[in-house]
Amino acid sequence: ALTQVMTRGGTGDNAILRGRPSAGKTGTANDAANAWFVGYTPQYSTAVWLGHRTGNKSMQGVRINGRGYSTVYGSTISAPVWRTFMNRAHQGLPVERFASVPQPPRRPAATATPRSSRTTTAPTTGTESSEGNN
Repeated sequence: ALTQVMTRGGTGDNAILRGRPSAGKTGTANDAANAWFVGYTPQYSTAVWLGHRTGNKSMQGVRINGRGYSTVYGSTISAPVWRTFMNRAHQGLPVERFASVPQPPRRPAATATPRSSRTTTAPTTGTESSEGNN
């Protein structure tokens, strides 16, 4: 299970919540026509999508809320919007941790088996004669 991917220095940097575990993924379509951030905490999951209401139009060289962007990525607007929403949605809620993921049992190390010099033959189907008269 994915329990934490947002660390400092990654594309999810703008989505890190204050004192709360979270996980998520940024995304940007070709020509920056769509940008999104999808993330979750142990309590909520939320997605923020940014695009044009009439279809796929590039978000390169655009102004959004008075600010100019050379290219819009999932990390530039969608991730901070997600963070703002999730910080408010979690106000007053206790901090919960992701459930731990059980580790698979360890397999014993494989050991090499010596090859036998004995040969085996394919089983018979019962149609051959044991006397060789067929």
